[in-house]
Amino acid sequence: MTVDELLDGLSELSIIEALELVKKLEKRWGVSSIRRVAKLFDAPVEKEVSQQTEFDVILAYCGPRKIEVIKVIRVLTDLGLKEAKDLAEGYAGGVVLRGTDLISAQHAKFELEKAGATVILR
Repeated sequence: MTVDELLDGLSELSIIEALELVKKLEKRWGVSSIRRVAKLFDAPVEKEVSQQTEFDVILAYCGPRKIEVIKVIRVLTDLGLKEAKDLAEGYAGGVVLRGTDLISAQHAKFELEKAGATVILR
């Protein structure tokens, strides 16, 4: 396989598949991309990152576009329609993802906010 063929294959990955690839590469090679992301944004989060490695994605408010938020919840999790609806309506405690890494948590927050929800990372 050539480098160009590999690049073409990687370009076909979804965001979630790309995140899974990053996790597997980090595990296999014993590296972390979190520090590089912090440097890109010139953020002083290296101390925070070293202290906290797992995050919860919490749905604080569903917003007016509940159906869009439910669709995103179903993509991010393996919940069925009723469970995702209950989560969006606040009956399930509001935790969309529990104990996830920083990149996955930020991606989930971005997708949920794009759908109109208010999200808290903790």
